[in-house]
Amino acid sequence: HAAGPNMTTRPRRAMTCAFMPDGSTFNGKQNVLPEDYFNSLTVGDLLDDPKQNELIWHNSWTDR
Repeated sequence: HAAGPNMTTRPRRAMTCAFMPDGSTFNGKQNVLPEDYFNSLTVGDLLDDPKQNELIWHNSWTDR
């Protein structure tokens, strides 16, 4: 990322996002997943919760 260090005495706001391919499955590592969602998953579960992992693009949506 391109953010430099926060050299102030105050916290600053930040926003993160992570992209995963359609069909991704849970590998057991929390990484960017919120605690409650992480705790609801079992290794191998499809990461297809539209509230957490919204599908933003699919090959079938492309005009060819």
